[in-house]
Amino acid sequence: MRRNAAIVALAAVLIGGIVASFSTGSSTHIRDEITLQPGGIAAEFIPARHAVTGYAEGNCSLTIYLVPPNPNRFGDFDMEHPIMTWFNVRKVHLDFNTTDDAYLVIVAGNCSTRVVLDVKTYPLQGS
Repeated sequence: MRRNAAIVALAAVLIGGIVASFSTGSSTHIRDEITLQPGGIAAEFIPARHAVTGYAEGNCSLTIYLVPPNPNRFGDFDMEHPIMTWFNVRKVHLDFNTTDDAYLVIVAGNCSTRVVLDVKTYPLQGS
């Protein structure tokens, strides 16, 4: 009987830790190196109430958007209403805060390009 109680208590602690982690958010480091064909798209999810720092860089021009999720399609984003945009850049330093969930979308220009995305996200204090 004590063994079952101990297992239940341990399970409650583990589940509580997982729920607390998701509810308070956690820091993340995203480091991707990808090759995009002309007009190719890559996207990374950025959670709400997070500070974002880092950079995106390509050997050809890129356009980078911070866009909201598409409310009609889970896991998709709304390119019609960008929050922020960086047009035709080869490198951009990122330093912004999110209030809602968003996607960082990278669109290759008219040539094949190797893209490096190095971004860190941190929960904002008091979130």
